[in-house]
Amino acid sequence: MTEHVPPGKDPRVCGGASVFTISNQQLADLFRGAFTSVLVHSPPRWLGGLPLFVPLMKTTRLFALAALCALLAPALHAQDALIQPTAITSSTSSSDFYPVGNLINGSGLSGTPTLTALGTHQPTNDTTAWVTAANGANYFTAGPVPVLICTLPQQTRVSELVIWGDGGNANEAKSFEVAFSTDGINFAYSDFVSQPTLLGAGAARLVFLGGLREATHVRLRITANHFFTGPAGGDRVGLGEIRFAGQPSQVIVSNLGNTRFGDDFLDTTNKVSAHAFTTGPAPLVLSSLTLRVWDAGAGFPSVRVKLCADTGTAPGTVLADLGLVTVTNTALAGNVTWNPAPGTAPTLAPGTRSLPAHARSRHTLAPGTRYWVTARNEEVNTAWYWVVSSSTASTGPGTLPTTRAVSTNGGATWADATNGNTHLLQVTGVSPFLVTNTNDSGPGSLRQALAAADTLPGADTITFDPALSGQTITLTSDETTITAFEITSEVTVDPTALAGGVSLSGGNARRIFLLNNASKLTLLGLTLKEGSTQYTGGAIFNANGTLTLTR
Repeated sequence: MTEHVPPGKDPRVCGGASVFTISNQQLADLFRGAFTSVLVHSPPRWLGGLPLFVPLMKTTRLFALAALCALLAPALHAQDALIQPTAITSSTSSSDFYPVGNLINGSGLSGTPTLTALGTHQPTNDTTAWVTAANGANYFTAGPVPVLICTLPQQTRVSELVIWGDGGNANEAKSFEVAFSTDGINFAYSDFVSQPTLLGAGAARLVFLGGLREATHVRLRITANHFFTGPAGGDRVGLGEIRFAGQPSQVIVSNLGNTRFGDDFLDTTNKVSAHAFTTGPAPLVLSSLTLRVWDAGAGFPSVRVKLCADTGTAPGTVLADLGLVTVTNTALAGNVTWNPAPGTAPTLAPGTRSLPAHARSRHTLAPGTRYWVTARNEEVNTAWYWVVSSSTASTGPGTLPTTRAVSTNGGATWADATNGNTHLLQVTGVSPFLVTNTNDSGPGSLRQALAAADTLPGADTITFDPALSGQTITLTSDETTITAFEITSEVTVDPTALAGGVSLSGGNARRIFLLNNASKLTLLGLTLKEGSTQYTGGAIFNANGTLTLTR
């Protein structure tokens, strides 16, 4: 259901909201414009065929709003699809009692699951679940520890492991060590997750505390079942079903599907090799950079990767120093991937060192713009693979030209190295309109997403990381202004894929939204609270725009 609020109207008087939290003080605030708690779920659009634009007198406002709230009918949240692995392997497959393929084939599920409606799993004598062979009274006393490797349909920013139980006995897997890979070979440890209580037929969403991680493959090392806390069982390990939650990355350019033809040797300290790429038609936040490299000498080579602006013939201003990585896989060349996680120091895979803090920021890649990726040798010799351009196939909406450059002095000066060859390189991105944390400002914040929407052309939709479900974003910056967000473009804020929703708090110090300059703002299932102003509209004031409130 949708409510359109005309310019000059306080949304409080246009059908109200479906939830109010009003104290005696807030009752007074309501009439002076400091509306302190409103859940922007939908007011009903029609009543007797007429739109519910009801300009209420202050003395009757609460009573009328209460009556309108009683008429509200609940509407479903938008359902975000789970990520179903396309393949899965088990380290115990040779002796598994029921095959690991049962974990991804949907057998036993009560229906088609979504993030907001996971449903149940009812194994029939375990034949629709995965179960290992028995291994003594307590499976983990003697081992082996089961290891599952899940293949995702595409490179994805994964945020949650979703599991369904194994019918209610203590065999059910409880704790997981999770690692991620972008090539299926080199896995980097990221997190531990655990389900403390037995699920039985139920399901659980286990959020990775390290944040979103880029992956084409996810490794799950199961470290415990419910032997000590559950009912009978515990001599095996089992689960009903596995899925993941996250956001698929978009490939901007990639030629990693090509076979190596030669090597660009970084054979002296401070030698830097650079390759240009051009983005596609849509703005994207840099999600990952993947370079195919190998050890060209003894020891463990270290490479520093940077994203740079374009000068026309060579790399220019450094936009993001993506950090130093030590390539540890000397037996087999692998992908070196910058793989950021919000709020933590990201790491390159394969690698053993954490990146510096400044690498946590995410850079928005402008559409149709050329950038450079540079790789600098800092210790032992390294080689960056290349292919002959005549045999190079690149995927993605961007372009990967043969434009290359080289520096022997750490990037102080550059020489053209274009010779018809192309480095093996992949660049991926995600929408700049994804909110990944509750920070008031900075990378991954709602403020940054709204700023991107204001500066980039066209209508934009802002969505939220599933890990933010039920959380509150408290607005604390811009202390001298009376409004947290002034909307000047066309934007939709949509947290409806999150079961617990998202709340915005004005901190009892400012209005939350102001619409100006013929702007358009649509809010879907968003909770606004603790907004305050001495003027009209503590939550929202629509001065000269189009406001739509939808549940």
